[in-house]
Amino acid sequence: MDATTMTRLWWGRTGSAQKSSPAISSNNVAYIGGQDSYFWVYDANSGKQLENLGKFAGAFQSSPALAYGKVYCGNWDGKLYCFKAGTPTSISCWVDRQTATLGDTVYVRGAISPSVGGATVTISYRTPDFTVLNRTVTTSSDGAYEDAFTPDVIGPYAAFASWTGTATYGRSSSTSSAYVAPAIFEVKAAEGTGVTATTTNVAVSPTSVAVGKQVTITGSISPAVAGVQVSLQIVKPDTSTITRAVSTASDGSFTDKFALDAAGTWSVTAGWAGNAAFSASRSNSVTFTATTTEQAGAGAAAGISNEVIATIVAAIAIIIVVIVGVLLLRRKK
Repeated sequence: MDATTMTRLWWGRTGSAQKSSPAISSNNVAYIGGQDSYFWVYDANSGKQLENLGKFAGAFQSSPALAYGKVYCGNWDGKLYCFKAGTPTSISCWVDRQTATLGDTVYVRGAISPSVGGATVTISYRTPDFTVLNRTVTTSSDGAYEDAFTPDVIGPYAAFASWTGTATYGRSSSTSSAYVAPAIFEVKAAEGTGVTATTTNVAVSPTSVAVGKQVTITGSISPAVAGVQVSLQIVKPDTSTITRAVSTASDGSFTDKFALDAAGTWSVTAGWAGNAAFSASRSNSVTFTATTTEQAGAGAAAGISNEVIATIVAAIAIIIVVIVGVLLLRRKK
């Protein structure tokens, strides 16, 4: 904002809350890390996002420090990072189609900006069962790249592009904004193949527990597909992920119990890779929370529900109001 008039000049959206202040370099570049575990770089004059250094193992809650052309910042993963302040870059990623038939070739394209020729770009494909397949390509003289990918499984895919940078140019990732979708496409079975489309659903119970307690994850594949592996992708409050595998019962259902080891909001998504008779599918993401022991309170430890506690508190408040009212009436008499 303008420090005199307090007029907003620009704003940039990151993927989460910010608990630290940015550091501004002498050439007007703003550096800041976020709760989403990404580290962001902005043009301090225009607000244009110049670079995203990618996702780290933990959240950034301290402000960066700048010295001698380098950026220093601590992270909740227990490490102190040092980055060389090269020319920031961005990398794009898109696909030539959003829907493909099994056996078709999907072309994933993009470019590094400013143009960097001869750079190695890693394209990470997230398959329907959350398996990640990494492929590398080399950029042409104008910084552009292309990868011809032939999916071998039916279902939803996502592609992300990244490169590690050089001594002159900073690294970047196509996940430069949590609010810009990666290259996403759907692979379907060809007509007449007899492959049945499926849907996967998932639920969590209870939706709020104390840290250290278990939640039960349930779901099913419909139509029922028995004896197949379902992948559960669990995202922790610090945005790190855990993948667990469960098998379906004869009715296509699955169950898993999981203990929460950190306070905050969690989420889970279920997916499976499909087979020759049934297509792959992925569920919507379901959120749930873990509270600290203090938040849960002695009532929860004793097995008293929050609703019961609220009722008791309300009853005590009513009794206090009645007593105060009686005392005031007596004083008037």
